[in-house]
Amino acid sequence: AANCAADGVPTTFTDPSDQIRTNVGGNPELEPETAKIITAGLVLEQTLFEGLSAAVDYWNIDIENGIEPVGAGIILTQCFESNPDERQYCELINRDPNTNVIRFISDVQNNVAGTKTQGLDFDVRYSKATAFGRFGIQIEATYLLDYIAVQPDGYEWSFKNNYDAASASSVSNGGIYTDLDMNTTLMWVKDAINAGVNVKFITGSK
Repeated sequence: AANCAADGVPTTFTDPSDQIRTNVGGNPELEPETAKIITAGLVLEQTLFEGLSAAVDYWNIDIENGIEPVGAGIILTQCFESNPDERQYCELINRDPNTNVIRFISDVQNNVAGTKTQGLDFDVRYSKATAFGRFGIQIEATYLLDYIAVQPDGYEWSFKNNYDAASASSVSNGGIYTDLDMNTTLMWVKDAINAGVNVKFITGSK
């Protein structure tokens, strides 16, 4: 009520609209997304024993000024349901000064999102020649340490092992990010004949 009063809306006012129009699209005032990226890796080849190679890579990515719309629901909530000294996005709400009816919400692209993620990539390969052909195994895996999507309202939502089916429309960067994603391939080669089998393993999510 205090937020509405601060905007000059009388306490007796009721918006008669069933829906509120929203303007979407590009924004000429956008700034570029920025990212801080740290990577480090280690590769071992033929050092432990013949035929074995292994690699591990660490990556840490922090994206700021991510480009996406704020969302009409967040705009209304942050403007009218926040503490009076913490209001946001009120300038995106266009209200008729005579009738107080909200004419439209400007929900164009903005620099309001971010992503923080880090993890490890593994690649282990081993092959050995025998009288029955060459046998080999390859294991590729990603272990996710964290995946945090920074929402337009500042809330940091961790998606590690969490999935939101409505994320495409309500949550930034939604998707399935399990802590372990692994491919294992077994191979056999003999002259012009080769065969193999691939197994993919993904841990569960909520």
